Amino acid sequence: RGVEAASPHGSDLDSRVAAEPEDEAVSPHRMLTVYPQPILSEATVSFHLQQPQDVMLIVHDVLGREVFVRHLGRRTPGEHEARLNATTYLPGVYFISIVGSAGERMTSKVVVLK
Repeated sequence: RGVEAASPHGSDLDSRVAAEPEDEAVSPHRMLTVYPQPILSEATVSFHLQQPQDVMLIVHDVLGREVFVRHLGRRTPGEHEARLNATTYLPGVYFISIVGSAGERMTSKVVVLK
């Protein structure tokens, strides 16, 4: 069990966060990177897969609406990149996700500027 921290509001939130098992921590290999940030017109989406699987790139707006979906095909384990054309997106915040058929899901928040 992790170190418990006292909260001035009587909540045990701090102790629950500290007690999170290490195996539930986010692996650096499960990260998704989008660059450049902010996006002006196009971006590169980099991601790492643990196993072979079919992969989808999905973009949601801040209201959770799906604004773009692209099937990236079957990918092998390891590092991959995809290009994202954001020229038709309105300026704002979006969430880019890579979703694999084997259950892997990585999401990153991005800002689109014009």
